Amino acid sequence: MSDRNRNFSHRWFDEVWNKQNESHIDDFTHPEARSFGFPCADTALSMEGFKQAYREFNKTFSGIRVHVDEELIEGDNIACRWTASVTHTGEGLDFPATNKAVTFSGSSFMHLRDGKILEAWNFYDFTSAIRQLRG
Repeated sequence: MSDRNRNFSHRWFDEVWNKQNESHIDDFTHPEARSFGFPCADTALSMEGFKQAYREFNKTFSGIRVHVDEELIEGDNIACRWTASVTHTGEGLDFPATNKAVTFSGSSFMHLRDGKILEAWNFYDFTSAIRQLRG
């Protein structure tokens, strides 16, 4: 495992998502970075587009906690499994806020350049979160 990239995904999720530090997005991403699969499976975003999706997600959910369950690193490639816990306190899902806490799992695959995210592919089971909110 590359010592340079050790715990990269832990740091990313902690600083950007758990601590809600939008300003740290630029610290972790390459200027040419692209994000795939967030907020929707077929989404491909520049970092400015990602930041807008990030803001919308944070308007819809509060108390965001992402726990990295496993991280695998090979050179500049990182794969991680994670679990997210959030509370639905906004109206961003086409229905009123439920104030329900939900948990869902996902995975992220990152390719780094110069120690920063160049490309990130995200997959998560948001269907289970919607089911929990409507149930």
